[in-house]
Amino acid sequence: MKKIVIYNDESNCLTLIDDDDTDINSYSKEISKVLESSKICILETSSGNAILKPSKINSMFVTELDSPEINEQRTSSGKTKVVANVKKLMNNEDVIKD
Repeated sequence: MKKIVIYNDESNCLTLIDDDDTDINSYSKEISKVLESSKICILETSSGNAILKPSKINSMFVTELDSPEINEQRTSSGKTKVVANVKKLMNNEDVIKD
């Protein structure tokens, strides 16, 4: 499982989780193709699709995760609700489209 953090020109970041078993070096090389594109790209991951403008991306940080990343969200009653960020898709292929 991979965690991808994409940093853009405005110092904002976008975090995606991808349920992929490829080694991190091969995966990073494949993801880096987004930065080589001159057109808007769609990055498809297990957690959703991101529409990216490569000219606005400063960097991408890819890490290996052992288990799904968990977020804690506060509900209106003050209790903590735990939500997993990973969404299983029927098709497990990850595709970078130009």
